[in-house]
Amino acid sequence: EEALAKALSILHQVPYADPARLEKIDPSILSLVSAGFAREHRLVPFDRDRTGVYVAMMDPADPVPLEALRKTLGCEVRPRVAVELRLLYALHRFYRVPLLPRFSHLPGFFDAQRGKARGAKRDIQRLLTHWEALTRERRSDQASAGPEADVTFLQPRDREAVCRALVGFAASRVKRAALFAVREEAASGWLAAVPGLDPEAFAILDVPLAAPSILRDVMQRRQFYRGAFLPLPENLRLAAALGGPPPQEALAFPLLVRDKVVAILYGDDGPQNLLLGGFDELMKVAMKAAMALQILVLQQKIRNL
Repeated sequence: EEALAKALSILHQVPYADPARLEKIDPSILSLVSAGFAREHRLVPFDRDRTGVYVAMMDPADPVPLEALRKTLGCEVRPRVAVELRLLYALHRFYRVPLLPRFSHLPGFFDAQRGKARGAKRDIQRLLTHWEALTRERRSDQASAGPEADVTFLQPRDREAVCRALVGFAASRVKRAALFAVREEAASGWLAAVPGLDPEAFAILDVPLAAPSILRDVMQRRQFYRGAFLPLPENLRLAAALGGPPPQEALAFPLLVRDKVVAILYGDDGPQNLLLGGFDELMKVAMKAAMALQILVLQQKIRNL
């Protein structure tokens, strides 16, 4: 749980609420926020000092509850991100907020798991390392890095939304962008942003990974590729499925979740065209998308414990 909280902290760029601090909260601090307000905005106050009140939240970037609390309390309110299940448990425990049936196991879960949760640490440490490196390398003009996509990656709700945000951003950098879902023996058409393309026709495209192609090469190498679009049979079939003759150049990027390639992002600038410009920003956004997918997997893993 703490490892996931650290990952959310890096994603939101806000400190996380230490799970241990949410185990026991002074009633005088809890009384600062009404049960109705806490339930509506999914937040729990857990500490205070001379500088203000500390509040655990699922969405620490939401200005509405923060401004309301600042006006009501007359002091600074410092948001801290918290794991969803921990926050739901705290709301139930301290404010008597009813749990939905699917979360009815939380009290027993946290009682049993107190001090034991270690399972996700190894998986998420790699994610933390990658994200921190990505943050250090970020360009000063961060606004150009796809703010709408970043919002989706910071608060991933499902993989469809994450992947649509990725393809949408890719479409702003290349004329034809497509995402393939990687399965055992084939890469299947999933999402595409290509003018005039029939989505249903693209969805039935399967590129066998036993035959040479740009997709197989990227899956095996597990690295970004930008270069010549070779006239291989499966490459030509891919280009035809995207609605035209093959390009001269193409790019592809593997999305890895827990060291497994789960999808491949493909892009080109249309029939017979070369790729223009650099794609560092697209690579960073693709890495963020892969991390968001991994966060979803880890969240589900915690729910299933």
